[in-house]
Amino acid sequence: MVRSAASRLPAADQPIDFDRPPFITQGIGPDGSIVRYYNFDIQSDRPANRYRLSHAGRHAPLPGELDLVDVIPGDARYNDFWRIAWVEVPEAFAIGSITSVEQLKSRGFPIFPDSTIIDCPIVPLGSTAREGHGVAAAVASELWYRGERVSCLDFGEVGATADGGVPTSPIYVTFARNPPEGGPASGFRTERATPQTHNVVMSLPGDTDYSPLWAVHIYDRSAFELIHDAQTALAAPLLEPHGPLVNCPVVSITTPTQP
Repeated sequence: MVRSAASRLPAADQPIDFDRPPFITQGIGPDGSIVRYYNFDIQSDRPANRYRLSHAGRHAPLPGELDLVDVIPGDARYNDFWRIAWVEVPEAFAIGSITSVEQLKSRGFPIFPDSTIIDCPIVPLGSTAREGHGVAAAVASELWYRGERVSCLDFGEVGATADGGVPTSPIYVTFARNPPEGGPASGFRTERATPQTHNVVMSLPGDTDYSPLWAVHIYDRSAFELIHDAQTALAAPLLEPHGPLVNCPVVSITTPTQP
């Protein structure tokens, strides 16, 4: 998604409606169901830190207090995925008195990293992502970033890997033109006059192996008509078996009507 003179993308810092293309894609589930997922860009499997204040020994959020982060989109260490670090503050701590990670660390409060990881991309104020058919919709929340409030869309917790990383799940995709001539710049290939791609996710929310961080496998567009579930996707000829990792939380699952 790159702005150009002819681009219909929102201007910088303007609200984004993620329920409109190109920010949402219609694909296929492993069982042939119709799924829709948001497109939040390439991400690392190494989460960023998100600091959450608590009273000593309780590890329960303080009512009315915002979590704190020290990176935003565009920063080298930014990630949509955040690992919670509990910060233990005194009982007399004043809510809202610390609004930056720098302030927080200067106070010397004990910090205890947690295994909890949250998928919560930072977005322009007023952005919306309302879809949630069969899946919990995103929850808008705010964070402190260097003395300013920033908005993020919370898609819930993700179980961490043994080494504290974000787990991944495979997705098989194809484009209107094969790379290197086409690839992502040409857009996903779709069925005629519909938004339906034959991009196949290999897990769904509720599955033990589900993760919104997808490991992309690019298959040859010539196999497009043959792909309609996990089994057929696994049989497709691959052009790139080790594509990028992308944050694309599934937000809608619909079982197709049988003829």
